[in-house]
Amino acid sequence: LCLFTDGVSEAELVRQHDGTPLPADDRAFFGADGVIEALSTARAAGASAAEALGSILQLLDHVTDGAEQTDDRTLVVVRALGPISDA
Repeated sequence: LCLFTDGVSEAELVRQHDGTPLPADDRAFFGADGVIEALSTARAAGASAAEALGSILQLLDHVTDGAEQTDDRTLVVVRALGPISDA
């Protein structure tokens, strides 16, 4: 489960996720796709919730490249442990 505020999804990008710089007049946002990309990568690596959270924040920092953001970023990642039985 991943919950995030609009400060994450509306973070303005300086570069694309692959590192390609964006032209100054080409406005783009991290979006839900950025969160999904980082979560998918973390899941494939068998990451814990804390590691997945770190992956999202690392990608977000990479694509915003220190650009000033106008909103707070709140992010929560929870990973299920598995089925719980009554036995």
